[in-house]
Amino acid sequence: MAADVRKVFRVLLIAAMNGALASRSTAAIAHVQDIGTGSVTAGTTITINVGTAVGASDLIVVEVASDVNTAVPAVADSRANTYTQGDFETTSASLSAVGFFAFSTTALLSGDQITVTFPVAVNGVATASEFSGAGSSTGFAGNPDPASASFATPAELGVLGGELLLGWVALNGSSSSVTQDPTFTPMLAVSANGVTAFPTYKLAPAPGNYNFSGTIGASEQSVAQIYRVQVGAPPTPTPSPSPTTVVPALQPSGTMLLIFSLAAVGLLLIKMRRL
Repeated sequence: MAADVRKVFRVLLIAAMNGALASRSTAAIAHVQDIGTGSVTAGTTITINVGTAVGASDLIVVEVASDVNTAVPAVADSRANTYTQGDFETTSASLSAVGFFAFSTTALLSGDQITVTFPVAVNGVATASEFSGAGSSTGFAGNPDPASASFATPAELGVLGGELLLGWVALNGSSSSVTQDPTFTPMLAVSANGVTAFPTYKLAPAPGNYNFSGTIGASEQSVAQIYRVQVGAPPTPTPSPSPTTVVPALQPSGTMLLIFSLAAVGLLLIKMRRL
């Protein structure tokens, strides 16, 4: 009988632990900070200095724009994190824009740098931001416009609620002339030598199709882009402990309390039957 009681209690304990692990929801995506901006005049390197440290595993987003439509840049940082290039888009004249994404596998510290390198001399700008809770980038839509007073991307289709939408526009003009879709929140813009990068973000409030649009205030070259970023995958659960492993304390949930209460009642009934 005692062995049966121990078996029942062990099953209930494992069920409670698995329920606790399953109830841990993925953290929502959040904008942590604008890391900084940089620019270059007739040069090949832009440096963004990191002021406030970037958290480990957070998403680093870098938007780059230049006045040379054939100069595809590369991005690196002081901690050798790997940056993935988005779509490089250009107007037919002299404007290009591209986004880069990296997870801070190794956290960036204050004083570190993010470096953008071009293959030829350009007038260029770059701006970087940090997000927590993000997963992979899963979609892109862009629209280069050689001359217009407005901009709009095609719709990014099948966006899920809570996913991150990154909308930005590069233009030959000043960031002060940009009026973006008011449902997008502006991040840190940068303008130098007639080139502007104007980044924004939005957390999709519900499933649907979304685009990024706005006005510039004058007829100028522009490249508007929108990227979709998934919510981060949940952490891999820790394997069930062996009998000799000390189980860490868990915060009791309503489900756990109910299971342990039932176990206690079961033990009491078994003892009563033995009397």
